[in-house]
Amino acid sequence: MVEVRNSPGVVVDLQARAERVASAAGRGNTTRDPETDTSPGGRARVAVVTSSIEAILNQRNRSTLTGALLSGGGD
Repeated sequence: MVEVRNSPGVVVDLQARAERVASAAGRGNTTRDPETDTSPGGRARVAVVTSSIEAILNQRNRSTLTGALLSGGGD
């Protein structure tokens, strides 16, 4: 299963979802490069982070990043 969770298709899908979340959250929210973990139980991951003071304040005051999570899609 580690191979599947770290496969190129999964990484591409995770990155696309993260980019949708970052876009929905607004300016100053960006994605970090995907990482894979081949240890037992490991899996690929991506992150959406606030990358500006404006985005940090928007997240703190209006939960913009948290509110954008559903924009990533989920099946």
